[in-house]
Amino acid sequence: MKKNKEIFLYLPRFSLYGGVERFAFNLAIYLLQQNFSVTFVCSRAEIKPPAGLKVITLGRPPLNKASKMLYFALKARNIKRQFPKALHFSLGKTLEQDILRIGGGPLKIFWQLSKEAYPGLHKHFKMLRRRLAPSNWLTFLLEQKQLSQSKEIICVSSLVKEWLLTAYPHLNPERITVIYNLPDLKKFKVQPQKEAFRKEFKLPFNKKLVLTVATNFQLKGLAFLIKALKYLPADFALVVAGGRNSRKYLYLAKKHSLESRVYFLGKVDKIENLYAACDYFVLNSFYDACSNALLEAMACGLKALSSRFNGSAIFLPDQQIIHNPKDCREIAQKLLSAQTLPLNYPKNLEVGFPAYLRVIEKYL
Repeated sequence: MKKNKEIFLYLPRFSLYGGVERFAFNLAIYLLQQNFSVTFVCSRAEIKPPAGLKVITLGRPPLNKASKMLYFALKARNIKRQFPKALHFSLGKTLEQDILRIGGGPLKIFWQLSKEAYPGLHKHFKMLRRRLAPSNWLTFLLEQKQLSQSKEIICVSSLVKEWLLTAYPHLNPERITVIYNLPDLKKFKVQPQKEAFRKEFKLPFNKKLVLTVATNFQLKGLAFLIKALKYLPADFALVVAGGRNSRKYLYLAKKHSLESRVYFLGKVDKIENLYAACDYFVLNSFYDACSNALLEAMACGLKALSSRFNGSAIFLPDQQIIHNPKDCREIAQKLLSAQTLPLNYPKNLEVGFPAYLRVIEKYL
């Protein structure tokens, strides 16, 4: 009997900007190459689909975040019910799906860990705002519905699985598969032309450059990274890619007389070239399910550090793991002793798109 190889992928944005969006796009391409009929269901499409990929755009009501989330979830459920013989794979907040990929972690654990990124009263105000936000209550409800209804749950790291079972101890661990991301090793690789790449980004030639990549500077512990420069030799400088508003961090650098050692680049399109321009990479995050940036940096040959609150820190030895993201001295000491390490995946780990294919084929 011929298998039905029709699959629907669900995510609010069809885009190449953003980690989960880029992953979903690449998964769709991979499945097309495996002769699947692939339909991508989204609220809005920001790019043109490649040949063979069908896109259903559900639209977005001009309302608040919670309303947009609920609208997508209900419309996505309708699509699933129209195509009962297809396989339905969710990467976002949906009500009904066969396979669910957890790219972040349970909201309860996220709140618990991420609040430590905020100082003093700011922490309490942040938590109050979170508890009052209708979108967060809806997220809780959708999360519970998804976890109870999915045939299989895919977590992007063992740490996410641990968080999931902590928040929902009734879940059957046998329904949860861990699949780590695999960076594009043709794109992310060691490149020797360091000076040429520094010239491209207008970075100094005579500094040891420490790179961090972030959209949420607070959550990624940027303030502590900046202050860690005080405990490093003067030839160390920090390069920051991503983020939206760097003003308060520029002020912080100036307050500590470090402004000449911090470079904010904003959004970087060719991040692989920036990796090639730098010497070190640090992810000082208070919460990260499985940082792709860490894996990419290691593939590019940078000396890498990560906080212990990141799922991909499993690829680093303890001496290159930051145990307290607020400890500026620890960050500095571990940078000074960091070594270049190859990106090696242990044989017992499920990795990359072939592992996703094995899960998908179980339900065809």
